[in-house]
Amino acid sequence: MPLPLSQVIDLIPHFTVTSMVGSKRLELEQTDNSQVLKTASEERNFMLNKSHSVEVMQKSAKELENGDVSLPELDACIRAFRFQPDRIECMVGGPETVMWERWEWLRNIEAKDTPTGGIAWNDPKQLVPH
Repeated sequence: MPLPLSQVIDLIPHFTVTSMVGSKRLELEQTDNSQVLKTASEERNFMLNKSHSVEVMQKSAKELENGDVSLPELDACIRAFRFQPDRIECMVGGPETVMWERWEWLRNIEAKDTPTGGIAWNDPKQLVPH
């Protein structure tokens, strides 16, 4: 489920935001300069010049620290999502354990989720270890 970036931007480590902004700037720079965008796969860009890329990252970090990066630019660089699983499983045990504890929670599709976005779950069920 997409989330507004404003709800999570303060939770994202600054170095991650710097990397995302700097990478997007490098991508746009290559496109704007009519350079051939070389890709390693259909969606991954090659680094054309490492020293220039470092400069772009340093400039991005400085601008982020000073609050000079606009929310529209951040929105163009970062997408936030809330994952809402239908099933969660947990296994607990170790080398000294005779049998692992294995539990499963299934989403309660008949109950309404909480107003704050929490998920309604059925009671957990213990499963066979493997």
